[in-house]
Amino acid sequence: MLGWAADYTNDPNNDYELVIEILYNDLDVGMICMGEKGLVLKWYASQVDINVPLDWFANLLSKARTDLKLTPKKINEVEEDKSK
Repeated sequence: MLGWAADYTNDPNNDYELVIEILYNDLDVGMICMGEKGLVLKWYASQVDINVPLDWFANLLSKARTDLKLTPKKINEVEEDKSK
């Protein structure tokens, strides 16, 4: 999509776990990472309205589900929550 890109990188603030940076016109606008219970989208505040192409974003989320896997520690946390 014109202006949109996604880069896989490591997060130095979170034990270098794999994350996906979302870029619009070469500016960071958000990030997809694996949270304790699944995928998390962090969208950065902006003064400008940004229209996200949903087909592109849905494809990105689908890839993120397979590429950003739960670590064994996080899988245990999710399973413990289900048993409560």
